[in-house]
Amino acid sequence: MATAEIYARYQPGQNRTWTTWFMAAVSRSDRDGMLANMGNDLEPVTAAAHPQVSVLIRRLEGLGAERALMSGSGPAVFGVFPGEEEARVAARQLDGGGEQVFVCRMTRPGEL
Repeated sequence: MATAEIYARYQPGQNRTWTTWFMAAVSRSDRDGMLANMGNDLEPVTAAAHPQVSVLIRRLEGLGAERALMSGSGPAVFGVFPGEEEARVAARQLDGGGEQVFVCRMTRPGEL
């Protein structure tokens, strides 16, 4: 589904504003607050047309992701894991299922 089609189906005003709460948690270095306030209002729109988005999210959560959701208008899905090893274990479980799987880590300002 094209991004333009996702936005055409999106119903503004019926969704939660995630950014304010998420950024407040970031400013406090509050990991739990960040996890609790991650969201994507386009996810339900994309998942309605592509149920595999929700399937992947549930798989990531089942593999230990503290939070999993869709990125942008899709189709990328990501999970936040307690640590790199947990992410690598999950990636090995997902690899070979037809998805492209990458393990990434967050960086601090100035770090590459």
